[in-house]
Amino acid sequence: MNLRILFLSSSLGILGLLPFGALADGLPASEQSAASDSRAPLEFTMPSNMENRGESGDVEGGGNRDEECFATDEPLTAIVPFEEVSRSKTIVWALTTEASPSFWFYIPYPAEAIEGGRFRLWDEQSYYDEDAKPMYRGNVTVTQTPGIVRLQPEVTLEPGQKYQWDFHLDLACEDATSATVSGWVERETLTIPPSIASGEANPIDRVRFYAEHGIWHETISLLAEYYQDTFAQPWKELLGDSDIDRANLVGQPIQQCCTLVESAAFEE
Repeated sequence: MNLRILFLSSSLGILGLLPFGALADGLPASEQSAASDSRAPLEFTMPSNMENRGESGDVEGGGNRDEECFATDEPLTAIVPFEEVSRSKTIVWALTTEASPSFWFYIPYPAEAIEGGRFRLWDEQSYYDEDAKPMYRGNVTVTQTPGIVRLQPEVTLEPGQKYQWDFHLDLACEDATSATVSGWVERETLTIPPSIASGEANPIDRVRFYAEHGIWHETISLLAEYYQDTFAQPWKELLGDSDIDRANLVGQPIQQCCTLVESAAFEE
């Protein structure tokens, strides 16, 4: 069984950093257990029973190699955990503790190649109802690509509930080429140490806490926000992990990219 994780590109601001260990030494003894060795390799703990977590999804979409229509070496990619259960079924699923998590993608196309995009989210019940509308749907305007980007829809996910999402791009090609990726997110209830929740802990220790508990959305979002030369090695370790296998994206820029605006109605 092939167990891996893929990444989604997204828009992102780069925040300032403190050196490894700068904050951990000043934490109360009761909270220092939340901080681990900041120089240990960063590893993401895959949640168990992935095959029972959600329906099939698509972590890659539309690898277009037509030279007349923006040739790319990589496809549109969702940067999320996935498991290949069979040749015809891939589980694409991740955990978050947040009501409004960020979703990450790699967009291989230049902005001028993209006519438009959309992001949609369904709760589990409405997803299986053919007549139901998504709980969120938004238009995506893409700028400053290719690169890794972040989308953060204004939604409220309920604890213990699963949601299906998809991200679709229409390309400026004569044959109406498009690319779509899709998967599932579930909001988890987790007891978070005060230093981790408040941001007082060493930044890499905050990342490590979520990684060790299998909380993907916070792991990648925090690490990307903290990312500078200081954190280049943890970023490389996360994307290059044997269960993630996205070392090919390590050198891709994290772009200030995309505008996501909720829309009451748009063309499906």
